[in-house]
Amino acid sequence: MKTSLITYRIQTHKVLENEALIRAVFQQLQEQQPEGVSYSVYQNGEDGFVHLVVFDDEAAQQAFISLPAFKHFQAEMKQRLAAPPVVTQLKQLVSYGKLGSVRQGSVAER
Repeated sequence: MKTSLITYRIQTHKVLENEALIRAVFQQLQEQQPEGVSYSVYQNGEDGFVHLVVFDDEAAQQAFISLPAFKHFQAEMKQRLAAPPVVTQLKQLVSYGKLGSVRQGSVAER
């Protein structure tokens, strides 16, 4: 199992674009439902984003990073960033409930 926490800030005028690209990834996740992937995205303030992703194995990670919507999200990320992303690998100690379960309506529209 691989768990990553990714935090970054987006240029203020690119926030809505970033949100739309994130929603597109979640739409594709809902359509394809790849096994072994848990993914949540949170907004921190006006321009901060926090992604929490858990892959059960390498196959799950490959399925996720192969999604066309994720590739599109990543394609011009550097042009949207206000500060470099910080990627932290986490080791789960304990967990309760379903964090990040993808369900209908979980991707809020502005």
